[in-house]
Amino acid sequence: MDSGELAASVPYPLSETERACFREARARIRALDRRDPRSVACAILTGRGQIVVALNTDHEQDWKGLCAESGALADALHADPRAEPVFSVAVDCNELVVTPCDDCIDLLAEYAPELRVAVPDPGPTGTGLRVSTLPALMAARAERRHIQPLGVILAGGRATRMGGGDKMLNTLGGRRLIDHVTNRLRPQVDALVINANGDPARLSALSLPVIADTMPDRPGPLAGGLAGLDYAAAHGVDFILSVAGDTPFLPTDLVARLQTAAGPTGLAIAASPDARGQIRQHPTVGLWPVVLREALRTALTEGRHKMTDWTTAHGAGLALFEPGPPDPFFNINTPDDLARAEALLRHA
Repeated sequence: MDSGELAASVPYPLSETERACFREARARIRALDRRDPRSVACAILTGRGQIVVALNTDHEQDWKGLCAESGALADALHADPRAEPVFSVAVDCNELVVTPCDDCIDLLAEYAPELRVAVPDPGPTGTGLRVSTLPALMAARAERRHIQPLGVILAGGRATRMGGGDKMLNTLGGRRLIDHVTNRLRPQVDALVINANGDPARLSALSLPVIADTMPDRPGPLAGGLAGLDYAAAHGVDFILSVAGDTPFLPTDLVARLQTAAGPTGLAIAASPDARGQIRQHPTVGLWPVVLREALRTALTEGRHKMTDWTTAHGAGLALFEPGPPDPFFNINTPDDLARAEALLRHA
C-alpha cells in the first residue's frame, strides 16, 4: 500500500507525519536481512512531531516477549517524557497493518490514552485500514470476550434531604430501594459494587463490595466514578456503568443504548426530555471507559467537580430515553419523592 492508498482508506485526511509513520514502520521491516514471519515494526508519532520506530525484537535482551507497540511507546517516553504519543501504526513482515494485542492496548491506554491507532480494515481490496481510538478498541475487545461493564452504584452522598443515613436502604414497595436498582442492573453488568463512604460493615447485608471515594472531603459523584474506574482497572474491566443508588426505575436496556451512543472517547451518559420537552442530561447514569480515569483524577485534584462540565469536555455521547411513565431516571431525594415513587410503582 503506498501513501496515496493509505490516505484514501481512512475516514479523515491523514497528515503527512501520520503517513510518514506508516512509511517508517514499513522501512524498518524492509531493512531486515531475513524477514522473520514473527517480525512486527511499530511507529509512534508524538505531539511534538517526533516519530519513534521499534521492532518487536529491539528490546529482546531487556524484556522478553515485548511487542513492537510496547517497545516504541517505551522509547518514545524515554526520548521525551513530556511529548504525548498521538498516533501509532504497526506492520507485520508482509507490511500489512496489525492491531495491537490486548496487553499493548492496556499499556497504551495507561500511558497514551488519547492515542489514535491504525488498525486493519480490509474492505474490497483486502489491504485497507482505519484509524481507531483506544476506547473503541477496548469496547470491541469487551464485545469479543462478551464482557459486560462493571456496575457502580453511587451512594457516597450524605442524603441530608432524607434526614441522613443510607437512603438506598429505605423501603419502596416492600423492598429496599437498593434492591430495585440491583434487580434492574444485574442482567446488564458483569458485577456490581457500591460506592459509599463511612464504615462498610453497615452494608454487609447487601453482599456487594463497598468502595469508598479515593478523593478526600466527598467532592461529589465524580469522585464515586473515579473510585469505580480504579476498582475496574484493578480487576481487568474496561468500562463501568454508573448509576445513582436512588433511581428505582432504570431502563432494562440501559447498557446497550449507552454503548450505541458512546462518543469518540467511549463515554456516554443518559438523557431524557423533561415535562416541557427540554432534553435533560443525567450524568450520574453513564458508561465510563477506564482509559479516562487519570484525566478524571487530574480534574478532581484541580477542583473541577461538576459532572456535566467534565463529560462535555470529554465528548460524551447522549443516549436519549423516553420520559416514561415512570420516568426511568426518577431519583429519590426527599420523603415526598419516596411517596411519589410508591405511587408510580403502584401504577407502573
